[in-house]
Amino acid sequence: MFERRPSPNESPLFTPELIKPLTQKAIEANSEHSLDMEPFIETYGLETVRKDYGEIAVRLKSYMEQKLSPGSKMGFIFESAFLDIGSKNSWFGENSELTHASKYDDLKNGVDLVSTILRPNDSAHHLAIASDLTYSQPSSSAKFNRVANGIHAGNLAEIKYFHSDLLGFTGRLRNVPRTVIGLDVKNLELFLTNWLREPELAQKQFGLTIMNQIAAQSRGFAALAQATHGKSSPAARAYRTTHDVTQEIIERDYQGIEAPEDTITNTIKAASQRLRE
Repeated sequence: MFERRPSPNESPLFTPELIKPLTQKAIEANSEHSLDMEPFIETYGLETVRKDYGEIAVRLKSYMEQKLSPGSKMGFIFESAFLDIGSKNSWFGENSELTHASKYDDLKNGVDLVSTILRPNDSAHHLAIASDLTYSQPSSSAKFNRVANGIHAGNLAEIKYFHSDLLGFTGRLRNVPRTVIGLDVKNLELFLTNWLREPELAQKQFGLTIMNQIAAQSRGFAALAQATHGKSSPAARAYRTTHDVTQEIIERDYQGIEAPEDTITNTIKAASQRLRE
């Protein structure tokens, strides 16, 4: 899930006149990209699905009923815009999907979005974008450290309710690498304004920004996992593959695109470099 409280020094990104249409557009996009639970009933059985959602019912009810803070609302808008633009414009490559995680995996496993990439050799690769879409620099550092601590403990993401039309697969994913991604306030404002006023824009400069973030941190996380658990550990292998896949996408799909200067990217790159030293 997103950060729930903006920094005390953060001013609202948008006026109420812009927040209202952005929120409405986010609700529509969220609905368009919502996860269909029917395949999971067929896979796990109705009782299992009921039991799982019973476990998170109180948290889910509280989440649905709460009045969103400005930071939470902006997080919801950012996630919806990222999902909408990134999936419609193939930010992760032509043979890819960008999908919502289930509310169960959001609340239970800390996974918001999942990118599935089918490589030329027909092997699939998954990136869990977990609790980590952010526009706050302090939050990006905290979330990066949280992922690093998980890797040090040998933990990768697990996704119980995963469905892919691309792969024709419904079921559980294990050992999925987590990543921290975001845009700073200046870039987020431009990204969301473009999404509202010119939604046909691919905005691939921001896609490249995200890819650069994933490439840098996956290299750093691979080094951390290798130093802690060995070169052949699941975490080290998963992050090496993530780095290789991301670099392939950058070199193939982002030629001639220039990423904007972004403080979140700089923070992630610096932290990732330290893991490799």
